[in-house]
Amino acid sequence: MHGVTKRKNYYAKKLWSVVLTIILTVTLLPLGGLEAKAETAVIPVLTFSDTAIAETVAGSGYTIAGTTLTITANGVYQITGSCTEGSVSVKKSLTDVVLILKDLTLTSASTAPISIKKGSNVTLHLEGTSTLTDNEDPADETSTDTSVADAFEGAAVKAKSGSTLTVCGSGTLNIAGNAKNGMKGGALSSLIVQSGTINVTNAVNNGIAFDDSITVNGGNIRIHAGNDGLKAVPDWDAANTDDQDGESAGNITVNGGNFEIDVDGDAIQAEHDLKITNGVFDITTENGYNSKTFNADTMSSKGIKASGERSEATGLSVDVTNNILISGGSFTMNTADDAIHSDTNATITGGTFDIYTKDDGAHADKTLTLGTQNGRERDPEINIYSSYEGLEGGTVYTYSGKYYVTASDDGVNAAGGSTNGSDPGAGGGNTWRPGGPGGTTTSGDYNLYFYGGDMYVNCNGDGLDSNGGLYLYGGSYTVLSQAGGADNSPFDSDGEWVIDGATVFGAGGNSMNESYNAQKTTQTVTTVGGGGMGGGRPGQTGTSTGSASFAANSILNVTSGNNTVYMETLPKYVNYVLYSSPDVDNSVTFGTAGALDTCKSNAFTHNWDAGVVTKEATDTTEGVMTFTCQDCQKTETKTIPVTTTYSCDGHNNEENTGSGETDEKDEGYAVTFVTDDGVAGIDVYYTQDYTGADETDVTSAVSRNSDTGEADSTGDGQINFLIRLKDGYSVESVEKDDFCKNIKGYEATGVANLYRGTKITGDTTITIKTVQCAHANLSDPVWNWAEGYASASYDCYCADCKQTVSFPAQITGELNEDRTITFTASYTDKAGEIYTDTKTADAFVASFEADNATIDVYYTKNDYTKADETDTQTAVARDSDTGMPVVSGDGQINFKVNPAEGYELAGTPSVSGDYKNIKGAADTGVENVYRITKVAGNLTIKIATKKKDDAGDTDSTGDSGNTGSSADIAETGAGTKNDPASLLGADGTAFGTGASEAAMENAVTALTSDADPAGTVFNKLQLKAKTIKNTSIKLGWKKVDGAAKYVLYANRCGSKYKYKKIATLTGKTYTYKGLKKGTYYKFLLVALDKNGNVISSAKPIHVATTGGTAGNVKSISVNKTKVTLGVNKKFTIKATVNSGKLKAAQHRKLSFESTNKSVAVVSKKGVITAKAKGTCYVYAYAQNGVYQKIKVTVR
Repeated sequence: MHGVTKRKNYYAKKLWSVVLTIILTVTLLPLGGLEAKAETAVIPVLTFSDTAIAETVAGSGYTIAGTTLTITANGVYQITGSCTEGSVSVKKSLTDVVLILKDLTLTSASTAPISIKKGSNVTLHLEGTSTLTDNEDPADETSTDTSVADAFEGAAVKAKSGSTLTVCGSGTLNIAGNAKNGMKGGALSSLIVQSGTINVTNAVNNGIAFDDSITVNGGNIRIHAGNDGLKAVPDWDAANTDDQDGESAGNITVNGGNFEIDVDGDAIQAEHDLKITNGVFDITTENGYNSKTFNADTMSSKGIKASGERSEATGLSVDVTNNILISGGSFTMNTADDAIHSDTNATITGGTFDIYTKDDGAHADKTLTLGTQNGRERDPEINIYSSYEGLEGGTVYTYSGKYYVTASDDGVNAAGGSTNGSDPGAGGGNTWRPGGPGGTTTSGDYNLYFYGGDMYVNCNGDGLDSNGGLYLYGGSYTVLSQAGGADNSPFDSDGEWVIDGATVFGAGGNSMNESYNAQKTTQTVTTVGGGGMGGGRPGQTGTSTGSASFAANSILNVTSGNNTVYMETLPKYVNYVLYSSPDVDNSVTFGTAGALDTCKSNAFTHNWDAGVVTKEATDTTEGVMTFTCQDCQKTETKTIPVTTTYSCDGHNNEENTGSGETDEKDEGYAVTFVTDDGVAGIDVYYTQDYTGADETDVTSAVSRNSDTGEADSTGDGQINFLIRLKDGYSVESVEKDDFCKNIKGYEATGVANLYRGTKITGDTTITIKTVQCAHANLSDPVWNWAEGYASASYDCYCADCKQTVSFPAQITGELNEDRTITFTASYTDKAGEIYTDTKTADAFVASFEADNATIDVYYTKNDYTKADETDTQTAVARDSDTGMPVVSGDGQINFKVNPAEGYELAGTPSVSGDYKNIKGAADTGVENVYRITKVAGNLTIKIATKKKDDAGDTDSTGDSGNTGSSADIAETGAGTKNDPASLLGADGTAFGTGASEAAMENAVTALTSDADPAGTVFNKLQLKAKTIKNTSIKLGWKKVDGAAKYVLYANRCGSKYKYKKIATLTGKTYTYKGLKKGTYYKFLLVALDKNGNVISSAKPIHVATTGGTAGNVKSISVNKTKVTLGVNKKFTIKATVNSGKLKAAQHRKLSFESTNKSVAVVSKKGVITAKAKGTCYVYAYAQNGVYQKIKVTVR
């Protein structure tokens, strides 16, 4: 691909040669002996007419055949004139051809007016106004005559595979693609637009499409097309290997320019990365957001889109990410489909957007990231004036910016496609927000994270709707949901809801029975209506109670004491209101006011000026626009993108000029660290992503751009560094010199002892001084318990050294009569004050089933001379040294079998449940004494005896064959099969609600098929595989109200393997170990109440361990995650299953299930039928529990 900065002089020299040519032509032509020398400097001028091509200025490097011009050599050629049937063709593999189009009008019905053969690099330099028209017959493309079909170009400008086309100049190029496309590039072809105007007045299919990449640095582009506008999507037909481009990237990069795109399909689409840093965009798709012709089932009419057919393909030479990255620009968008859409991730950190859309304002199937950490108030600025849903992603992160959202359904929604894989929006485990969630998301894990920005939402569905957690950690939010009396609410989360650092006002028709997490919400929250009023910090109560009723257009006044803290004009009647702010310590009161103080309301009501440029942007540095409220003088700032201009003074790189010029590399300014003995080391981060240091244990570094991480000596460079301290030390000071503007610490970075030096203007020295910390200013303690309560620490945050100081605690465990264990952690400080914390857990209980024998139990393995319990039927897992009851997974059970007189053991006891192994006399040293190790759940221990005079042993090895937790043993008939099974569920099955445990267990262990038993349902427990390894599967499920325990059954898949009872549990996860790699296993989970009756039975799942050729479903995508229907109307779910590289053997087809069949039912083929008004969910779920949820609203 041609460079830009390395071509400074070559074309200028060639243009100067035009002057020399004119001089030589005028003065030397009569001198025949000098004529040959003049030709070497000539730029040919070739003039088209309807019958011929005239050599107005003759030259070399081309051939003429009638009205066909063929360029055969590198060089500069000026082309002008007009022809109704003519063409220009550039021979293949030319490296540097410049075509100056000067007032050229060219039409062709037999080929492309301009075609560039394979591997050639061509520049179109525009002067005046040129027009290219492709009048080929569209039917030629599919002609049965292969010579006709092969000759079809289907574009006014056609660039063959491997070629590069650059457009520049001050002129205009009009293009009519009457056969198919306007401009089209094949595989590995690229387009670069530096300047000039490209006006695609008509294209039957796509306006401008190049398969490898399109880069626009400047100029003007107008496109009217019957399909897509600007497109970089390589050809891919999964069913036809001859039509599969696995090498082209599919990138679009826009650094500037003006765009006017009016198309029926997608305005701008890339398959790999779509990156926009600047530009002005006016986009309309399929007649806009009021379109009457758009069909969501058959059409895609999105504004900015990253999508393609290769995302599921394998063996490609390039990665396919479907990422959108927008950091600047001005966008006016009127779309019939999503305005912004990515099949994976979309990141918008800057720019101004005015959006009208029939569907989503901005949508990402995986992660939607808005703004930057510590970003400017208006980076980005997104105004969505009409939408179905405003902002939607699998997970949504908001860090900075200003958002005005109007939606007919939800305002901001965490839902949609699978969120498997890396999550670029997560703040590095959210070290930026200590204690916050973060990291990567997994399928079905949808969350909303708000860290900053100003947002106003006015919608007719849920305001902030998360199918997972809702976390409000910073920023200001005004959320107005569906009017009073309706089902939707301002805040709706399927997971936890945390308010900690954000100012939040919400009003609507329903609280949706959601409640914030009082343990993690550290600020006062006051609500009224929607089930009563409450508020206060954890442990406090609101000062008022009662219902709420506020009329439409009334001004709601929120007061604390006698002070108004917030006001809002209500666009609709509401009967539920919530307010919370970190700046207001007490509960607030809601009332009405006669007039609105705009400076007390949301950020959009202020009296803002038009903005003043407070820092000019240059071609290398960004500028700043500052906006000021004329009433309260509040200010907001916005980034002005870099304003680079391009000309035609650089068409060729140094390889063609031989100049040897190279770009000077920016090496940044040197930063030297001076430290004392308290510093263990310095780690450096190139950007403000603090998830992993780029350099460790350094004494010096260089200033860098905080966004790109590149070395930066522009004066805006930064240095991000972490001070690692020796134990007992804290930072006393961090000092800078005059070449660093300031040093920012925890308040800016959000990470203890991580600092940022800003605006470095020269080589600088940073001096760090430490002091030994006495930990005198400790926060209130937080108890941290290890998994299984094996250990605990008493943790405090030290305000002096900004470190967490951990004090290990002593742990004791006491077994209670109800077989629970009370764990007590205690810590004694230097003053002798004792601090304690307790936790309670169900003990791991072993039940003995023995005939003609009694059981003695020993608490430790240290002494088998005296039993701690005799003639017992149960034991609990204990620490093998101390005898303390434990649930850490490392506990043991030591027991002795005492056969009755005349009897002896018939072999080693048989154990079922979660444990590692059973050891006998060879380990314990005592006959009939056994030790079971690493007990991680309840066990059943069966002991078989025989009369001493019986002939032969049943097992000469003394081993029953149980391998621990593996389910690779066929059921032998033991268990509860003799228990009565008279009590079936309300649905008449042994798996339905109300069935007895005995009836259920008899039914489970009698199953001979892998099919779903009648009475099992998916949506209650949602059993699924969370983590899959070669020899283990970690399961997860939802807790069910009223469940006292969960019983898990499992075995290998296949009719010869019956289900076995594996564990009885109280939590919501379980790891099944000791499995065979590359093997399918089946699981069935049942929730039981305290009386042992069934609450719900999960649909069985079928999961393959890794390490073989067996695969699992990784994700499910559907055509809609929210559907609104009239009564008796239908909607068909179109679901796609992704199984990755390994195909999943089918034990159960993709299935569908409705949560409320009185509202809507769904067929086996995914056809939803609306039955009555209301709301429910339909689950599309795979055999391993991976699912996608569709919200159905019947009106």
